[in-house]
Amino acid sequence: MAIIIKEEGKKRNLFTIVTTLLFVVLTSVVIYYLFFIKPPLIDVIIPLNVQSLNELSQIEFNPQKVFSHPVYNTLQQTVSSLSVSTTTIRENPFMP
Repeated sequence: MAIIIKEEGKKRNLFTIVTTLLFVVLTSVVIYYLFFIKPPLIDVIIPLNVQSLNELSQIEFNPQKVFSHPVYNTLQQTVSSLSVSTTTIRENPFMP
């Protein structure tokens, strides 16, 4: 009788190999697209209302002229100013 001693090798599971390979490929693709590909430039047409803002930015504002205008001076305040009484305010609001 002959005795054959065969060393057991590591059994590689096909599922583990495929999963690991898939993980490496997907990670590589994600890293490539995130860090190495420059996105294409998008051509944007400026709307007309933004173009008119250019004209508005050229207008000079003189507040002294506004405050000295007769129409501004005829304006009246219609809301009364609020008064805060000091008796309702506590020093420590968390004290009972």
